[in-house]
Amino acid sequence: MSWKTIMITSEKKFSIGNGFLLLKDYNNKDAETIKISLEEIDLILIENIKSLITIASLNELSKRNITLVISDAKHVPSTMMLPISSHHKPLQNFNLQLEQNSRLKNILHKQLIQKKIENQRIVLEDVGAKEETTIKLSKYTSDVTQGDKTNREAMAARIFFREIYGSSFLRFADDGINSFINFGYKIIASKISNCIVKYGLHPAIGVFHKSQTNYFNLSYDFIEPLRPIVDWLANHLSMELDDELTIPLKLKILRILDMKVNIDGKTFRIKNAIDVMVKSYISFLSGEVDQLSLPTIYLDNIRNQISDGEFPEF
Repeated sequence: MSWKTIMITSEKKFSIGNGFLLLKDYNNKDAETIKISLEEIDLILIENIKSLITIASLNELSKRNITLVISDAKHVPSTMMLPISSHHKPLQNFNLQLEQNSRLKNILHKQLIQKKIENQRIVLEDVGAKEETTIKLSKYTSDVTQGDKTNREAMAARIFFREIYGSSFLRFADDGINSFINFGYKIIASKISNCIVKYGLHPAIGVFHKSQTNYFNLSYDFIEPLRPIVDWLANHLSMELDDELTIPLKLKILRILDMKVNIDGKTFRIKNAIDVMVKSYISFLSGEVDQLSLPTIYLDNIRNQISDGEFPEF
């Protein structure tokens, strides 16, 4: 089945009928109603704040575990819907999270950061970084200690951002690149958060992210190995970037969830790879495995998918 990610950019009224999502342009009574099978929808991004959605529609989307993300008036993703009763034994998995000791967290931290740096190295090789630079990142990968006490993640990040975006790049500046990667990170994080709740975990109980004000600490633990894909895509599309993130660019970012990665010798779309990662985390906490199943990126596959059609925009 071909799963759809849908982006709503005009004023639409949402309703549900006979297993279909119905989209109606309420400013044009003569406009044809768009029908999309709910079984085919993976994620909906609502970009237009004047759109209307019924309570019945929200309940049905939640029941089917369809990720719903809503942007604010500045078109920045700001709200996400998460189901509250999608797992049969949530307390069991909450307790597994709460019972993690510092040793287990340090082991998990090491694995996540090693995979992140490995994927950063793959990106730098693709964009033509000097061999000495990629060798240094390989060394950082092997040098990561439990808990990353020698701070190899930060050291790798400084090299990575300088090489991929140039020496003048400043993270969190108000520019096109930061707008692009922030949007991409939020889309992936929303999918991870949905998956975390689906498996009866609590997104606030993180591994090494532990902010008292962040409800999604665990989501941002698991996004780490996937960030380099967003960073690579921003570099690949840099000629199209401006200070304002356009709708065509957002549609290309949404393709990320459908792009392919490798986990343990098998190929998965990122939306499915997230599922594999989260399930492996539960297996780790249960003592069934000692390694997380984490994605390795293969940019040839991703490059071929960028222009392979676009997601629907309504």
